[in-house]
Amino acid sequence: MKKVIAICSVFSFFIYSCSNPQINGCSNLTPLIVTIQPNPGSPYQIEIQAEDNANGILWGQKNVNTGALDGFDGDDNTNKIVSAYSNMTNNFAAKVCEELVCNNHSDWYLPSKEELNIIYQIYGPPNNNSNPGNFKDAYWSSTEINADQAFTQNFNNGHINNHFKNQSSDNCRCVRKIPCSVNSANLSFVQVIPANGSTYEIYIHPTDNANSTSWGNPGITTGANDGFDGYNNTLTISNFQWNSVAKICHNLVAYGCDDWYLPAKEELEAIYNIYGPPNNNSNPLNLKDAYWSSTEINADQAFTQNFNNGHINNHSKTQSTDNCRCVRKK
Repeated sequence: MKKVIAICSVFSFFIYSCSNPQINGCSNLTPLIVTIQPNPGSPYQIEIQAEDNANGILWGQKNVNTGALDGFDGDDNTNKIVSAYSNMTNNFAAKVCEELVCNNHSDWYLPSKEELNIIYQIYGPPNNNSNPGNFKDAYWSSTEINADQAFTQNFNNGHINNHFKNQSSDNCRCVRKIPCSVNSANLSFVQVIPANGSTYEIYIHPTDNANSTSWGNPGITTGANDGFDGYNNTLTISNFQWNSVAKICHNLVAYGCDDWYLPAKEELEAIYNIYGPPNNNSNPLNLKDAYWSSTEINADQAFTQNFNNGHINNHSKTQSTDNCRCVRKK
């Protein structure tokens, strides 16, 4: 890792500590990955630098409201911080991430308070004895509290603290959002030909996303009755605030993509016709027994596809013996 020592300068109209942070640059180690689930919002995955990008660095100057208040959107926070401190010649945590170019990527940012906390929950030494990211002590988040303070996360004990922005004892770890990369993942796909509409292709998740699960609550007509449009069926079902198999796909983040859905009746049959064991002896997707479609029949039933024999059946929404396999449009 490249070592750079920043030289501290002082502006007479700001009050902050003079520091000589250690700027470490790009880590060549394999990055870490976590899934972030905002509430509300769609889940996404972030790639985390496997080593600290800076140690003993400032968050910024005191007496400045940057507007970087979001608990989840560290990317937007970072842009606001860098803009607010555009005249600051010292290195500061958000600037280190904003200027980082690593592994041919230049979209790194300082994680928000909630993103940093999720990183701690998965990789923090108290939760992960191997500590693959070699985390230690306190890390700056990009979430501002007020003109003088910002949130930090202590990776020794999990405490989320308020630190003065000019405190120069904290560390910096940069992250980036993982873009949807399923096009290069070599996933299986099928062509779907609607009766009225344009032909399209769907990627199939390589493993079951749930087994022995129910479709949802009975006695509720969701309106998810389209035979082909599993995506909109899934959105319609997910608007209801009870657990459903559609929400498993709606909340799925895989291969950097968050637009997975529960296939409609006809989409599921198209998958069976190509990959069902009776039609494909190798059964590369290990499909077995019955799978839920997102196509509703009535308030109490929905369609399933049996991959052992090809039968399309009407199952009670509460039946908990069926499987779930998510898809997304290519």
